[in-house]
Amino acid sequence: MIIAVAAWDTALFQFCNQTLRFQALDVLMPLASQAWPLWALAALGALWAARRYGWKLALLSLLAIGLAAGAADLGANLAKSQTGRLRPLQSLGATWFHEDGQWRQRPLDFAPQTGRGASFFSAHAATTMAVALTAAVAWPPLRPWVLALPLVVGYSRIYLGKHFPTDVLAGWLWGALVGLAIWAAWRRGILRWRVQS
Repeated sequence: MIIAVAAWDTALFQFCNQTLRFQALDVLMPLASQAWPLWALAALGALWAARRYGWKLALLSLLAIGLAAGAADLGANLAKSQTGRLRPLQSLGATWFHEDGQWRQRPLDFAPQTGRGASFFSAHAATTMAVALTAAVAWPPLRPWVLALPLVVGYSRIYLGKHFPTDVLAGWLWGALVGLAIWAAWRRGILRWRVQS
């Protein structure tokens, strides 16, 4: 089942990918889509949590974050295998995309590639939303900072030509569902752990 791209989705993608281009974003957006900054932030958060709450709670929070990331990524990859929507860089002329450390732009008369794509829905958006919600529950004082993370990463996926806006929105929704499930398990587990301690 291939999910069609609506005209408004294409127009919003083109606005973000082609009109709103800035040299600073050309440097920052590829970094925002890499995995290591996410895990570096999680490690820093765990160090902060260890100082504030103790090592046991910090390690439990890292475990919850890892579970959230894994579940969100798995769900996104299963969806991609079923939907087969082409990425913008595979289907739209004039799309800017970042590959092998360089920016390129498809020609205006670019013919869409054939075959199945892996655009719907964004695993990056899903994973960062699930991680952010889980971290926000585990580390409440860091909430304003971690909740900005999925917004930046989601926008980077559009800017890099990898996803349409609806891919990102669906990823955020899936990540939020995973994050809420982890949150429910976290509350139940932490309350039980505190009673037993």
